Amino acid sequence: RIRCMVGFLTNGYEPRFADWESVVFLRRFAVFAVAMVPLHSMRLRAVLQASLGLGFTVMHIFCEPYDNRSGVLLDSLELWSLSLFTTTHAVLAIMYAADVPDSSAWHFINFVVICIVWAMHAGHV
Repeated sequence: RIRCMVGFLTNGYEPRFADWESVVFLRRFAVFAVAMVPLHSMRLRAVLQASLGLGFTVMHIFCEPYDNRSGVLLDSLELWSLSLFTTTHAVLAIMYAADVPDSSAWHFINFVVICIVWAMHAGHV
């Protein structure tokens, strides 16, 4: 009876990872917490987000929790999404860490990097 009521939470995962949804909620909470905690440095926030992304990406690579009804499509999509999240925050951390004087060349480089990251996100959709 309980499985019928909450079965939607475990549908799509391999049987040994039926509780993987709790890992997903932990990831969401951690990302939200880092975003909401008042930090003095945007660079620190970006580094923490990139570290969270890297940790959860590695965890996903080793576990591959989604079932394989359609090949490894769900695992591949989740891995791509986590990789984009990590890459975006790593790029932001590097951009925040660069202590470059305000110049048009630096703004152009930032624009190009942001366009590349945006294109990666657009390719994912």
